[in-house]
Amino acid sequence: MNLRYGTIFVASLALGLAACGSDVVEGNGTDTESGTDTDAGSTSSSTGSPTTMSTSSGTSMGSDSATSTSSTSSTTGGASTGGASTGGASTGSGTTGGSTTGGASAGTTTGGMSGGSTTTGPGTTGGSQACQDVHEIVLDAEDATLTGDWELTMSMLGEGMIAFIPFNVNNPDGDVVWNVEVPCEDTWHIFVRGFDVQNEDSYFAQVDGEPNPAAIMEVDCTGDPMGMQGEYRWREMNWRAQGDGPCQYVEDPWTFDWAAQSSHDVVFSYRESRAIARIVVTNDPNWQP
Repeated sequence: MNLRYGTIFVASLALGLAACGSDVVEGNGTDTESGTDTDAGSTSSSTGSPTTMSTSSGTSMGSDSATSTSSTSSTTGGASTGGASTGGASTGSGTTGGSTTGGASAGTTTGGMSGGSTTTGPGTTGGSQACQDVHEIVLDAEDATLTGDWELTMSMLGEGMIAFIPFNVNNPDGDVVWNVEVPCEDTWHIFVRGFDVQNEDSYFAQVDGEPNPAAIMEVDCTGDPMGMQGEYRWREMNWRAQGDGPCQYVEDPWTFDWAAQSSHDVVFSYRESRAIARIVVTNDPNWQP
C-alpha cells in the first residue's frame, strides 16, 4: 500500500513539512488492518567496555627468580637456572652440580568476556562460545547505509537523525541497511523504532537476503494512530508474507540464531512508512525500550 495524499490541502501540508525536514508522515492508506497496538517507547542504551585480562608469572627455585613472558636463563659458577613461558604459564628448573631440582610455580592466565557488558554500535566482545551475558547493540540512522531515495535528516518529533524519504518522491526506491556484528552465539532479537501514521506502518524487510521475496515487517496493523501527525513506535521484527493480510505472520517475533563473531545485514525498504529511526539488536528476549 503506497502513500497517497487525499486532498490538495494534505499534499500542500506534506510538502511544506518536508521542506523544513519534518518527519511527520501524512497520507491515506488503502489497507484495512486490525490487531493490537504496540506502545511507543523511548530509546535507551548503555555502553560498556569489554575487558580481557591476562597475567602470567613464574618463579624458579634456587638463587635466581624470574617473572617470565619469555625464556630467561642465567649462569653463576657453573649453575644454571632456566625458565620458560608457554601460553601464559611459566615453568622452571634449576641444575646444580649435575643434580636437578624441579619446581617452578605454573603461571596462570585469566581471560574472559566482560561481565554484564553492553555493546553499543557495531562492535564485538571477545569470546567464541555461547553468550554468557546480555548484550544490547544500538544502531541509529547514522550507522546505516542509505541508498536510492532514502536520506538522513533531523526528526521534528524528537527522534534525532532519521532515515527518511521526502514527500515529493513518488514510487521511492532504495534501502536502509544496517550491518550487525554479534559477539557470541545466541538467539538474537531485533527491535525496530519505526514511524506509524494510520495505515502507513510497514516496510519490506530482509535479513541476510532472506526471505525472497522480502517479508513485510509491520510496526502496527490496527490503522492507528488516526491523527495526521503520527508517531514512532517500538516493535520487534515480524515476518508477514506478501499477499497475506494484516497481522497474519509467518514469524512473530522473527528471531535469528547467529554464531559468535558473525556479521549480518538487516535491510529495510519502502512499503508504506517513509521514516525509520533506529534498531536495537539484543540476546535479551525480555528487552524493553
